[in-house]
Amino acid sequence: MIFLILSAGFLLRGLMLFSQKSLWGDEFFSVDLATKPFREVLAGSFQDVHPPLYFATLHTAIRCFGPEEWAFRLVSFLASCGTLVVIYYLGKAFHSKQSALYAAALAAVSPYWLQSSNEIRGYSLLALFSSLTILFFVKAMAESKKIVWKVGYLIFAVALVYTEHYGWFVLLATSTVLWMYRKNTEVRKFFSIQAVLFLFSSASLVIVAYQAVFREHVFQVYRIREYLSLSILIKKIAGTLWHLSNGYSFSMLTMERIQHYIRGSGLFWFSALSAFCATGLLCLGFRRLYRDNRAAFVLAQMIFCFSAVFLLLFYSIRFDARYFSFAAPLFFVLIGMGLTSIEKTLFRATLFAVLMTTALIGSFQTIFSRTDPIHKEDYRGLIATVFQKTTGKDAICGLSRQVFYYRDKLGPLPPVVFVPEVKDLSIETTRGVRRIWVMDIVNMHPGVSRKIFEEKKIIMAGLGFHAVGDPDKFGGEESLLAVYLFERQ
Repeated sequence: MIFLILSAGFLLRGLMLFSQKSLWGDEFFSVDLATKPFREVLAGSFQDVHPPLYFATLHTAIRCFGPEEWAFRLVSFLASCGTLVVIYYLGKAFHSKQSALYAAALAAVSPYWLQSSNEIRGYSLLALFSSLTILFFVKAMAESKKIVWKVGYLIFAVALVYTEHYGWFVLLATSTVLWMYRKNTEVRKFFSIQAVLFLFSSASLVIVAYQAVFREHVFQVYRIREYLSLSILIKKIAGTLWHLSNGYSFSMLTMERIQHYIRGSGLFWFSALSAFCATGLLCLGFRRLYRDNRAAFVLAQMIFCFSAVFLLLFYSIRFDARYFSFAAPLFFVLIGMGLTSIEKTLFRATLFAVLMTTALIGSFQTIFSRTDPIHKEDYRGLIATVFQKTTGKDAICGLSRQVFYYRDKLGPLPPVVFVPEVKDLSIETTRGVRRIWVMDIVNMHPGVSRKIFEEKKIIMAGLGFHAVGDPDKFGGEESLLAVYLFERQ
């Protein structure tokens, strides 16, 4: 059975790998950084909010296989396949083979994991190292005399914190469990491993402190002001649980879009039911874990619940399902435990069918979508359309990084004036130009997008151009990408 489950998971991830999706904004950053010389990769990651290990790994993959999109995504693909295998063994270590099969089956077809497996970001690698760290720690606690588990835990935990800063939540969790059982003689022997781990990971804390203050500005009020509303926090919690269980079919939603789906989408309601069932099963899993294994319960609580509370209170802007990939393996393990705790076979089978059906629908939507399911930024489609519609007297403005990336894949840049950004437009640069195509990122809130559009119209009017119609979005109604057309007055 596990062979069939893993085969299905690998197949779906393979289809996702070759689905030819448009890169989105952060993925362009990853590609730009990883294609630089190795020394610049390390320096660039220090200036970013992510540690260097993922970018270094991606750089190595590109050096080995060339600057192809499948090579850019290969690290995440392999990490996701590995995570699927580890989730099965985590389920066995935490409870039983039956719950492990449930967890692996749900993870195999999960659109959440499919998105992660194809994204040129470090979250899939984070999930792999997190799941391995947890597995080796649990094994080391249960079989304390086998040094291989402790050494493996040490190696994967160090890799974890240098992949993403969220790995420190896992280290805090393991430290808490060790402190709780410090009177046990075998556990006390584990403290030397933990001390070595913190020694090797100490440089990560320096990076965290530097980036928190100088890159993320986490102590400045403007970073948290928009997340002080209780309704927004509730929406983020519900959205995170929804995305973990069902993927990102419904993401980047304003209250207006939610109301739209409530009124006219049966899939939205079915997906909501599935997310509700998954949350209930998560609670049952925690209950079962509390009764059967208190140490594992504390570990899971710290990784899943403490990290959630911490981020809500101090860093709400990063409270999102993709950042929780370090805790997501446990999410599926606990759901598997929740399913096995249901005694009525028919009820258990019904819940499992609901979760699998929603996951499969979301997975096929994710595979066949031309853009990423989270931000829905269809750069490829936008740039191809603009290239086709321009004439010799037009100008293209904006998204210079994306234009230069796709120009070789979509054909040469048309014989038009190209201006990198709106701020670069002037009477001189637009001399002889009849139309200007302005490509830009928009806001998920329609009111903010309209305000940005009005500001652009004022700028363009000063250059002698007026807007032709409303902006065209690329990637669907929730897309964050649009093109504006301005014509000389």
